[in-house]
Amino acid sequence: MEKRRIYIDFDGVITNYENGWQGHHVCNDTRNDEIHRWFWSISTDFEFVVLSGRALTWRGRRCIRWWLKDNGYPPLRVTCKKAGDYIFYIDDRGWSYRKGHSVLPSRKEVNRFQPWCKEEQMNGST
Repeated sequence: MEKRRIYIDFDGVITNYENGWQGHHVCNDTRNDEIHRWFWSISTDFEFVVLSGRALTWRGRRCIRWWLKDNGYPPLRVTCKKAGDYIFYIDDRGWSYRKGHSVLPSRKEVNRFQPWCKEEQMNGST
């Protein structure tokens, strides 16, 4: 039986994204241990694909693969495009939508939206 696919964002989800963007080929943030534990708790049941803007370049894809290896992940496919059938996508900058059941963000909420890593920086938590 084919495993169902989950796309997972690299910066801000797999990593803690403390250092901000420094180029496609610079991956120097620490591991998000919460995601790492969750990944290993269900990894045998699903196919994980890392999705990142860094994957636009071969140096970016290589950087992610090395980072994953150095931080306790198995080899995973790395891409910059979602394709095919997948269950869901985990991202720090997303808003969940369910037709007929979602509360969509107001203009004010959109303007105020911050990924979790930015909220922690603003609150002095990092």
